[in-house]
Amino acid sequence: RISDIAKVAGLSQGSIYNYIESKEALLYMVCEDHLGLYRDHVTKALAAAATPQERITRLIDATVEATFLFRRHFMIMLREIHHIAPARRREFMRLAAEQRKFCQDILEEAVSMDEIGSPDPALLANLLLFLPSFMAARGWDRGLSLDQSAVERDLRGFILRGLGIESRELAKAE
Repeated sequence: RISDIAKVAGLSQGSIYNYIESKEALLYMVCEDHLGLYRDHVTKALAAAATPQERITRLIDATVEATFLFRRHFMIMLREIHHIAPARRREFMRLAAEQRKFCQDILEEAVSMDEIGSPDPALLANLLLFLPSFMAARGWDRGLSLDQSAVERDLRGFILRGLGIESRELAKAE
């Protein structure tokens, strides 16, 4: 709430509106920040990749890791997006589409180099972003064991197997 932000910032609620025009604008800033943090995290991980297959592996690792690192951003967006007027939601969806396109471009490169066999990098990018986000959002389900390192490891393995990369790594090792 704006009143919570004002309290933490040591400002009056009215003063907050000198910096932001509305709660929707604040939520948009959270979404932009989330996208920037994600992109920076993944870009840094990709910089150390030597091969196209390593780029895919690092993309998966960094995406899963970033989802949990920036879980609070995601949870705020998930919880508050329904308060946004439908016309303004398109701006938020554009940000989500930018994140998907960022992943899709990397996956398209892998498909073109025959590193993964999927004909639809857009679908893969959506799945890559959705699966970790869904698991991060499951924090409310106390019956579900959410040992973050185990979830990250299992998600990574699941995605790699789905792309056929894990089996290729094992075949190369033999």
